[in-house]
Amino acid sequence: MTDLLVRPAAQAADDGTLVTITPQSGASASMSLNFNGANNIRVDGLTIGSATLLGTTKNITIANSTFTGQAVMRADQMANANIVLDHNTHANISVGGCGSCYEGRIEVVGDSGTSSGITIKNSVIGPGGDADGVQLSGSRGVQVLNNEFTGIKQISAVHTDALQLVGADFDVVKGNYFHDFDTAIMAPDGGNTETITDNVFISTSSYRPAIQMGGHVNTLFAHNVTKNLDVYIDAKTGNPPGQNNEKWCNSDYDALLKQGKETSDQAKRTEIYKKAQQLMHDEAPIVPIVHSLTFIPMSKKVDGYVIDPLGIHNFENVGLK
Repeated sequence: MTDLLVRPAAQAADDGTLVTITPQSGASASMSLNFNGANNIRVDGLTIGSATLLGTTKNITIANSTFTGQAVMRADQMANANIVLDHNTHANISVGGCGSCYEGRIEVVGDSGTSSGITIKNSVIGPGGDADGVQLSGSRGVQVLNNEFTGIKQISAVHTDALQLVGADFDVVKGNYFHDFDTAIMAPDGGNTETITDNVFISTSSYRPAIQMGGHVNTLFAHNVTKNLDVYIDAKTGNPPGQNNEKWCNSDYDALLKQGKETSDQAKRTEIYKKAQQLMHDEAPIVPIVHSLTFIPMSKKVDGYVIDPLGIHNFENVGLK
């Protein structure tokens, strides 16, 4: 195992030159990474024992690599840092065991007040190990795109989730495939303007509330596919509580939700939830009457694009004339 330590004074990449670290053809190499203020580095095709990125580190890509240990990005000084994890694997990784340990096999922690510019994409996260797949803790502007989360299970006292959001803001979780998990998304402790769209969640676990979000403000959960699980949104009664700005309460509705959660037959559950939705429809605790205007510049060659008032971009029927 080779340790690579890059310091601002020691690096030669501030002139814009990209430094690439990759094995020679036919060889294999492993190392741990510790970047503090590093710039313009690409790590490609390595086995990575652990990785720590912190300070003003920017313009870093780690691609096509096998992680055997934890990757931690401390983003409290990162602003639009252009840090990309792409086409990596994160299997059989265990972390934690102490009160102050980070719990994610990929951990992003801290907020500079500006979008961090961190992207995690096209990777396989799991199976095996005793660590969250990705944990975003107090982060801002992280993009989690087109990954496969697989085989992340609860195997000890450590609460193991495929994706955990802890007080995270303005993150985007899109196009991911979650399967063979106990909990897909655990985010009960608040969040602001999170976007969770176009994902697929397939559960084979007996644990029904596999997606939990409480105390969220302006979070969007839309255009996702779910199977054999329940989605709890804004249901927390602790600190921070769920918003329920409409202050709507209906004991029959609550009873139907409870009945649905306790019913394993999919057809029966569907009918129960239809009744619950009808109750909400009949009482109409919220009636949208206006929405903001949205303007999008677009070439006249684009055909079939429909502007969504919620800011969702749907390209399913879009083409060029």
